[in-house]
Amino acid sequence: MRSLKRNQTTVYYANLLEEKQAKDENGYLTGENIPIYDEKKPLDIYVSANTGDISSQMFGNLSDYDRVMSVSDVNCPINEDSLLWIGVSKDAPHNFVVKKKAISLNETVFAIKQVTVSE
Repeated sequence: MRSLKRNQTTVYYANLLEEKQAKDENGYLTGENIPIYDEKKPLDIYVSANTGDISSQMFGNLSDYDRVMSVSDVNCPINEDSLLWIGVSKDAPHNFVVKKKAISLNETVFAIKQVTVSE
């Protein structure tokens, strides 16, 4: 039922491409990594309103997430390092991150966490 078109929301996502080492103003490495993400892409996917007992068991002891997304595509390109734009403009800062990805025989489910990012 979650795969029905009327239950899906358009979500924008960006996957992590690489992490570059940061340099200071003198060109020396600082020891910090700067994540580099690819372009934002749209995807129609089911997004839950809130988490519940069933979804919390799905990810074992992981309780650090706010919502669940699912899609009936086991080859979904979103991964555990992806940034998400849900219910906001794709030009705004991202408002969710993927905490965990679970792939079953017929679907892919994601535990996602809401974040606040300043521009």
